[in-house]
Amino acid sequence: MHDTEKSVFQSDLPLKEKLERARTELLDLSARNRLLNVPRFSRSAKTIDVVDERTSEIYRLLVAEGKTFTFVAGKPDRTKSGQEAADGLGEEDDYSPVVFPQPGDEQLDERGFSKRHSDTSLQTRMTPTGLQRRLLDLYYDARTIEEEQGVNILFLALGMLKWIDPNNKENIRHAPLILVPVRLERGTAGEKFRLRARSDDQTANLSLEAYLDRVHKLALPPFEAGEDFEPGGYLAAVADAVSTKDGWDVLPDDMVLGFFSFAKFLMYRDLDPENWPEGARITDQPKIRSLLADGFETREPLMSEDIAIDPHIAPADMLHIVDSDSSQTLAIHDVRRGRDLVIQGPPGTGKSQTIANVVASAVADGKTVLFVAEKMAALEVVKRRLDRAGVGDACLELHSNKANKRMMLEELRRTWQLGSPRGQFPSSLADRVLEARDKLNAHAIRMHVAHHPSGLTPYQVLGQLIRLRQQGQRPVDIHLAGSTDWTADGVATRRRLLEEVSQRIDEIGLPIRHPWRGVGLEVVLPTTVERLVPRIESLASRVRELRGKVTEIAASVESEVPPAPNGVRPLLERARVLAAAPPFPPSALTASCWDGQQKEIASLIWTGAEFGRTSSELSEHVVDGAVELSVEGLESGLAELPSDFPKEGFVRARQLTILLPRLKEEAERLNQELGGSMLPDTLAGILRLVTMGERVAAAPDASPEAFAATVWDSGLEQASDLAESVAALETARSTLQGKISEAAWSSDVAAARQALATHTGILKALNGNYRRAKALVRSIVTDPNASGA
Repeated sequence: MHDTEKSVFQSDLPLKEKLERARTELLDLSARNRLLNVPRFSRSAKTIDVVDERTSEIYRLLVAEGKTFTFVAGKPDRTKSGQEAADGLGEEDDYSPVVFPQPGDEQLDERGFSKRHSDTSLQTRMTPTGLQRRLLDLYYDARTIEEEQGVNILFLALGMLKWIDPNNKENIRHAPLILVPVRLERGTAGEKFRLRARSDDQTANLSLEAYLDRVHKLALPPFEAGEDFEPGGYLAAVADAVSTKDGWDVLPDDMVLGFFSFAKFLMYRDLDPENWPEGARITDQPKIRSLLADGFETREPLMSEDIAIDPHIAPADMLHIVDSDSSQTLAIHDVRRGRDLVIQGPPGTGKSQTIANVVASAVADGKTVLFVAEKMAALEVVKRRLDRAGVGDACLELHSNKANKRMMLEELRRTWQLGSPRGQFPSSLADRVLEARDKLNAHAIRMHVAHHPSGLTPYQVLGQLIRLRQQGQRPVDIHLAGSTDWTADGVATRRRLLEEVSQRIDEIGLPIRHPWRGVGLEVVLPTTVERLVPRIESLASRVRELRGKVTEIAASVESEVPPAPNGVRPLLERARVLAAAPPFPPSALTASCWDGQQKEIASLIWTGAEFGRTSSELSEHVVDGAVELSVEGLESGLAELPSDFPKEGFVRARQLTILLPRLKEEAERLNQELGGSMLPDTLAGILRLVTMGERVAAAPDASPEAFAATVWDSGLEQASDLAESVAALETARSTLQGKISEAAWSSDVAAARQALATHTGILKALNGNYRRAKALVRSIVTDPNASGA
């Protein structure tokens, strides 16, 4: 077993040697590097070879004039032959030579170029199907790389260096010389792909320069891209530089569209100590020396991760723009104090939040931050957080799809015009944050204070309640008396008792269903058993008999036999109701109205019950058969009666129907005796007739002249009235003797009587007529203080 090879950083080599070896590991000088060996007309490599074009014209139209190019297939699609199908080849893999027009067959312009070399179409040898598929692959791969890594590696290589591998003369390689950054575009899926040059600078093949310098000791001419750059001159200079190599040649019009990446070579060149200024070499940088030679000093963190950070870091010192927990705050605090650290964590643990806070804090401290990420998505997440917090203007993208010269200058101009940031962190806000933080910390402390005698904290209690709720346990209204005074041991004891009870229930069932439920005996002796057995047998016999009767009743009312004794009472009630029901045919129970007219049936039953109740109440007041009589007109007649008409009035009215005929008969006979000419037709008239008869009978003997007086000429009725008035006067004088003065008999009290009768309310004393009538009455009575005066 071989020992694991040590890293160059763990070796004992000098610092410069370690750095040089680390730089060498970044170089790929093998044939796998496309910058040294680009595949030509390959069926597997994602490249498109452009043929029959001129580099100078392509550069002029594509770069200098900014025109877009399309691609032209070199031959039409054709059907696979049997041999091609067996070999797995298709028309898209066909790179067989294409016959183009000869130079003498076409007219040339004043610059000596044919029309097909100065158009905006790139000629290929591929079929339409193969060309479209290859373009699709390049389009999607270029977009994916740019979205994930933020860089473009799609280039159009102009000019090729054909060189021979020194280790094997038969291996002929092709290395691109001029790399033009390009972009593939198309509007819709049905449109052609268009090739457009990016605004980035064109570049030489840096990997080829390093390879030729290290292996072949050849130096390529300097590449100075600009508006005056002439690709033909640069390619000629390269041809002069390699002219000493047999078999090597520069192919100026060879072109390939594909992916070329030399990011590692740029890192290789940046790590060269000779490219750093004097006095600030990379080998003198403290971080590099710690990484390659001295190692990093082991230092304890400024504070432990398990302690509360609030007493050590004030809110005014937290220049955070997004939320941050305690561990993230400690990391930010360490970085601001100049500590070197590595932050690790799985996705979703807040690393981007921490980075955004570190960047914002460093900017607030006046520092410059370089944020580097392997994937573009990580950069964009942090940039979005900075933009939302208003700090995004402090960031300048140096390496992305937006990092070209024009956009970078525009961004510098925009931020320069913004001016210096304004505003400050008010102390009042810091004080309010500090106060709020202390309140929250006090609440957290209270949540973890154990309450006696239970020894439980509110945090534990709430946590248990939440767990019960998540398990589906709903709140109950059971109150456990004295539960707040239980100790932890008391709870454990009660829990054990509950477990024992639960176990007993599992073994013997619920106590409410146990055969011995209700038995209060703690011990059952044999003598007790001998005494109870006969009684139990007798009860069992009675129960069987009762069950038989219940079964008969259930069958008679067509109901199920109740399974328990508590169902017997409802069955008996149903049977009693059916037994008390009037006779009805069986068809009444099977009528269709029971299915769809439940409301009407219920209303009919209610009406019948109400009729029965009302009839029972009326039976005490009306005779039998009264309910059969017609009541037409009765309601209007009763409405004319006064509201205080007593119930006894109806009894007396019935008596009057018997007495009135007799009264009428007696009145006619009395009228004849008195010599009246007309019988009175009112009860008042009959009463006057009776009174007159009584007076005639009680009258003294009178002379004949009395009966011949003129008064009698007015009729018997007037004489009667006169007699009644005299009698009434005498009766009144006798009754009021000593109660009123003598002057009262000559006073007119009609108006006073009317006023007293009219004003009877509580405000009668406010009326003048009433007060005058009252004064008159008091003046004629002998005792003004008597009741009613």
